[in-house]
Amino acid sequence: MPFRIKRLKTPTGTGVKFAAVWDEKTRHNRRDRYNPRQEVWFSQGILMHDAHEASSLEQRRKLLKGALAASSVITMGYSGSALASFDCVAKVRVDGGYPAGDFQFTMTDPSLSSSSKWWAWEAVLVQMYQTSGGAQFEGFAVNGNVYPTAVPVTPPRLAVTGATLVSPQPSGYPKAGWVLAYFDDGGTRTGSYPTYTSAAVGQTPATESCLASINPGLTGFTFGG
Repeated sequence: MPFRIKRLKTPTGTGVKFAAVWDEKTRHNRRDRYNPRQEVWFSQGILMHDAHEASSLEQRRKLLKGALAASSVITMGYSGSALASFDCVAKVRVDGGYPAGDFQFTMTDPSLSSSSKWWAWEAVLVQMYQTSGGAQFEGFAVNGNVYPTAVPVTPPRLAVTGATLVSPQPSGYPKAGWVLAYFDDGGTRTGSYPTYTSAAVGQTPATESCLASINPGLTGFTFGG
């Protein structure tokens, strides 16, 4: 037998006795200690017999490991707001469902829609413009560009170069219009249609409930279908 219990010792302040273990091969006491009463090992003064605690720790590790393995997105290190964004803004890019194409501009108040999805829209003024050649058309301005309200024969909707406002405006103008708003994954507005036309990272349509969960108190939008 290479080891034998040599003597009992009591660590200061612990009240627990353990025995020194003599190593016949090295002819020195091992650094490990053996408690004959509890039949457990001590290593460098750390009690290793708490099986219940070790078992609980191992269970927690397994649960965490399983949760990460089952998730397609590793969420450790993100804030609560960012975690919520994975469930709504980013989800839109996978599931879609938002108005597409030229349905992203409307002159009907979105809040009057019966749609079950209440997307965020921005108000724009619909006014009469004229081209550099003098032809007049109904349009709206977004991000410094002027777009016609008429649905284009071939998408996408293009800005009219050199368009200027007709002055004075004809009777009945300006009118109300709305364009679909776009947001980053944290719920901050990044732009609107027609600057953006499809969902991508950093530019994605969002619903009222989604924005309320990741950017509470956000104002300036009309919600509807």
